[in-house]
Amino acid sequence: MLLIIVAVLLFFSSAIWLGVPIFLIGNAVSKIVGNLVVVHLFIALSVGFLFSLFLVPINIEVAQKIASIKQIRLWKAFVRIQVGWLIVVAVLFEFIVLAIIFMEL
Repeated sequence: MLLIIVAVLLFFSSAIWLGVPIFLIGNAVSKIVGNLVVVHLFIALSVGFLFSLFLVPINIEVAQKIASIKQIRLWKAFVRIQVGWLIVVAVLFEFIVLAIIFMEL
């Protein structure tokens, strides 16, 4: 049930976790740094961060199970899962953006 709620929330809030990084963070980073690769990196990481925030309740449950199985602290397991999702979503977002850019060329 929690997964269904997250999926619905992701759909309706896509303007937040896509719009904020692209327009706000992209503009702020591009004013500081002129390198396009760095701007794309910051945008992708911020999309991954905002996307992974929706998965916090699910990741806490998974982290509790992993922490009890591996005998590690809950916080350590949770951070590993969150960082994993952040990287996966950032890479997927960047692949999609680059595919769209190169399809237009």
